[in-house]
Amino acid sequence: MSSNTNTENILNVIMNMGKEMLMCGAEVNRVEDTISRLCAAYGLDNSNIFSITSLILVTVKDSEGKSYIQSRRIASYVFNFYRLEELNALSRTVCKTTPSAEDFQVMLDEIIKSSHFSKRLRLIGFILTSGGFCLLFKGSFADALFAALISVAIFLIERLFTRFAINGMFYNFISALFAGVSAVYISSMGIGAHLDKIMIGNIMLLIPGLMLTNAIKDMMNGDTMAGFLRFCEALLTALAIAIGFWFAMIVTGVLSW
Repeated sequence: MSSNTNTENILNVIMNMGKEMLMCGAEVNRVEDTISRLCAAYGLDNSNIFSITSLILVTVKDSEGKSYIQSRRIASYVFNFYRLEELNALSRTVCKTTPSAEDFQVMLDEIIKSSHFSKRLRLIGFILTSGGFCLLFKGSFADALFAALISVAIFLIERLFTRFAINGMFYNFISALFAGVSAVYISSMGIGAHLDKIMIGNIMLLIPGLMLTNAIKDMMNGDTMAGFLRFCEALLTALAIAIGFWFAMIVTGVLSW
């Protein structure tokens, strides 16, 4: 294998690593730093890295002065801090041992396959989050039960939208609309005593708290453009949720135009 091909293969795996980190919820500064360290470990010292929430662009030069450019488009996010931790550990191992591109890709693929959460575990998380927050905000056990039941439907909506790669903001709008309408009808039947507590339990599944936190971290780290883009995305997501619940109130007659 020629040195040029080897460099391209190494850079390809490094870019795959950066993409996975960004999709897992890593801030831009962490992604850029990891790619920079990996490039340096493989002798690609002269590296220029640009990353925002939806794109990673890297330009490097090898020891012979030849330039290589690669980019990755990030279309969706699957926040997974367990996988991110595993990726961080892998980057430190690779920097010390510098395995071949093939071995590096195999280790990366193993993490991707083994560090995902099962559907059952995610469903349990949805149920516990909705019911738990409902109780935390002084809802009754009946409120928590029905908030948990609505969360199951939200989970199914998420699975459907993920399968067809539908825009995340539309998912938040539909989920908020469904949760709002369901909560109103449950409350009107006298089963759930506190409409607001049921809604709070379900809205906690949708609020973009992690996205907003990463946006602030990016801006504080000096990545103003990336932070601002993520901040705008968080605001639009929150707006979609608010409109969904507001429209649910309109449809059910709780509020008037």
